[in-house]
Amino acid sequence: MKKFNKKTMYKMFVSSITTALCFSAMAIPVFATDGATQAVWELADIVSGIFKAVGVIVCLISLAFLGASISSHDTSQRINSALGLISGLLVFFAPDLLSLIGVVRS
Repeated sequence: MKKFNKKTMYKMFVSSITTALCFSAMAIPVFATDGATQAVWELADIVSGIFKAVGVIVCLISLAFLGASISSHDTSQRINSALGLISGLLVFFAPDLLSLIGVVRS
């Protein structure tokens, strides 16, 4: 085990106090105006729309693969396309589910 002398202990003490003061100085609440929060919510709406579009694309591609797997009688491809279809639906409804449980605003 390493022994610390007084000089090292003093440096550690000063650095820990300085770090604690910096952290406490950064904990000042900031009150944003309505314009700033409105911009954040608009960005969240854009991201939500992108998620819905990706969900629709995944559903359509999986639906096409499901049709191809049914016609070729390939069971493993059918299972993978069904999982893709379920995943696409989950991605499509993810923003609605998050607003339903209260994570994001509706």
